[in-house]
Amino acid sequence: MATIAAEPTVDALGLSPLEQELLEAELADFAAVLPDPAARARYAELAAAVEHGEIPASLLSPLETMLELVLQTQRVRRRHGAEADTALQDLLARTPRGRALRRGAHEVNKSLSALSGQVLESLRFSVTPGGQRLVVTTDECQVALTIDRAGIHLERLEL
Repeated sequence: MATIAAEPTVDALGLSPLEQELLEAELADFAAVLPDPAARARYAELAAAVEHGEIPASLLSPLETMLELVLQTQRVRRRHGAEADTALQDLLARTPRGRALRRGAHEVNKSLSALSGQVLESLRFSVTPGGQRLVVTTDECQVALTIDRAGIHLERLEL
């Protein structure tokens, strides 16, 4: 019987000076466009934590949300360059959501390694509500993967 390891809890996430600098620059602009005063207050609280160089667990969710948005839109890369983009990608990877996304990608890669040596017949992408689907057909099987904000997931495997 397989056991599932519990996600390690994070008390606080320490920031490097570069991460602090980048987050300070992005948080001010991000919070300014939020229409909800409660959301603006939450991001002001996050900005104060960034200033101290450590994000408490209670503020990781808004940090993850902001990082996903500024990284997906390429805003960080355009404004600050590739090094800044990489630094914030690495920061996101240290958060619970980032670890879960990486873990999901690792599991899918492990599953896809079973296709090694098979003859590739087709690759097809299609759009789904909220994401995409990739169907890989080989001479031995068909694998469907779903790709969305929650990560990459094995949808089905047909032999």
